[in-house]
Amino acid sequence: MGQRYAVLISSTASPFMNEFFFDVVNMRQTLLNYDFNANNIFVLYGNGTDYSHPSFPAAKYNPAPPITNLAATITNVQQIFTDLSAGTNGFPQVTNQDLLFVYTFDHGDDQDSMFNAISTLCLNDGKMRADDFATAVDQINYAYRIFCMQQCFSGGFIPHLTNARTVILTAAADDEVAYPTDTEREIISDPTLGNVTYPHGEFNWHLFAALDGQTLTGTPVNADDDANTFLTMREVFDYIEGIESSSETPQYDDGNRELGERLHLNFADLCMRDNLSDVGIEPTTGSSICRSPDICHFRNQLLDPGAALLTPAALSQDTHFEDIEKGQSNWIYLRIRNRGYTPGNANVDLYWTRPSTLPTPASWTSIGSVPVPVVPVDETIVAGPLEWPSDQLPDSKHCCFIGILSNAQDPAPDLSSITDSTSFRQLIRENNNVVWKNFDVEDMFGGGFAHVEFQIQGWPRVHCISDLELDLSELPDGCKASMKIVKRITQNSTLVNMQPMDESALYVQFKLGKDPLSAIRHMELKPSDNTEAILFIELPEDAPDGVYDFWIRQLVDGREVGRISRRIAIGDHPYVGNRNTKELHINGKCNWIRKMSSTNRVAFRDIERAIHQGYNGCATCMPEIDTD
Repeated sequence: MGQRYAVLISSTASPFMNEFFFDVVNMRQTLLNYDFNANNIFVLYGNGTDYSHPSFPAAKYNPAPPITNLAATITNVQQIFTDLSAGTNGFPQVTNQDLLFVYTFDHGDDQDSMFNAISTLCLNDGKMRADDFATAVDQINYAYRIFCMQQCFSGGFIPHLTNARTVILTAAADDEVAYPTDTEREIISDPTLGNVTYPHGEFNWHLFAALDGQTLTGTPVNADDDANTFLTMREVFDYIEGIESSSETPQYDDGNRELGERLHLNFADLCMRDNLSDVGIEPTTGSSICRSPDICHFRNQLLDPGAALLTPAALSQDTHFEDIEKGQSNWIYLRIRNRGYTPGNANVDLYWTRPSTLPTPASWTSIGSVPVPVVPVDETIVAGPLEWPSDQLPDSKHCCFIGILSNAQDPAPDLSSITDSTSFRQLIRENNNVVWKNFDVEDMFGGGFAHVEFQIQGWPRVHCISDLELDLSELPDGCKASMKIVKRITQNSTLVNMQPMDESALYVQFKLGKDPLSAIRHMELKPSDNTEAILFIELPEDAPDGVYDFWIRQLVDGREVGRISRRIAIGDHPYVGNRNTKELHINGKCNWIRKMSSTNRVAFRDIERAIHQGYNGCATCMPEIDTD
């Protein structure tokens, strides 16, 4: 990210309303103090020129060069947001990686020019309605937005601007006027002119004090309630609300996501990706929430992690990992990006759980923590490795990983607040510091046979109605697929593209049809249900070489709560193992391979992997590792 943009709007150019310009100057200086680029701060004021009057000679309020870019008109407000959206007329283009800060100060009204009841901002050419203002601003892509509004009735703008990536602070409610400072005044002493009083808005006075750490007259202020050295927008608002002395009620909104408790003007936004298309925006983009490319696990330590994991090609792939190898330590590396505005460090807690379409936090087992060194702005680093000792490894070579990143600026979500499937879904989708990896690759030959074991879970202490969907549309033509599942949870369900083919007292096996999507609708899961299921896939002998993805997902109330993703890599792999005899052969050089049933052929890329899984070299083609 790394780019921050600000639009400051104030209209009235009058010697009797000079605070409208003075506070624009102060807001701009505060942003500069937070290292905003001066070229990225745009001022719309009055008739298009800075305010100046001999009664107010302080150099601070007579900036040189002038700071006003455009007149504060409805047309210009609409146009500047259009230009910032498109990068036209000499303005930069704001992207979905950037922070947009918008400040307004002028008269406000609770009705438009046609006397309709709606909050408005008074500009040089008329009243701009809150909905029209929102329409103009909403043209812009952004990562986050912050609005600070001093005008009367400014609270009425909140319903039109609120969303999950926006923090809004206003001076007054939608039915209240806003006031200038009552007891606070900035008096600048000049030896030739005597004392000159510079007025300000009440809300603005406290806004600047909180952000700057002192009032405009130099009295120290500490709005950092948790004393972690990071002043969040929520802390700014709490300070304003606690000290306001005028008859106005400051308003706050962050889309009910507590974004303001993390977001501040020098935000170090460290994140890991949920999938390759994820750029760190909250909530996550892309369809998959279980395919993080940034949790990378290997059987041995990497000699040069940066060279292996940080090249452009490596960052664009989600297959930089190996199957878990039992009987030895495994090693986990993490890729961490800083999409914020200042360098920052963090810590990542890692967990594993068995493959599941709803891996509730109660099923997680801690692997350990990885300290993340300082990450520069807009850069990605490798953290780790974390050693995963052999005596702590799961029985299966496949498992699900969960990573939770935390630092003082962006604390980890409170896991105790994850009380149902909705809050679990929000945990993954709406936090860019929580990732989930439930993705594996299986090397296979044409005619091969694979099975995916996974768990279908309910929620602790709650009856749960779920859907299970399977998408096999990318598999080669001629594949055969079936699924074995606990009969109880399907008895009152509706089957889509599935037919029973075998059953026992406890289980039923369904044949999956040729349509790409199969489903079990309305599965009834008991509280804390944890049932086993197996998906069987048989490839045709003539399956073309290539990679083929498929997935299984669980939905509650029509919304995805989790999925398992798999990739089958069909190719001319160098080694062939016999599933029954546990013998390993060199592909293309051993006559025994032709005598082997295709369903018994296991593909291997390297000898070491096969030996670790208990295979022994063929006496004919690999006598050097034949131990029989």
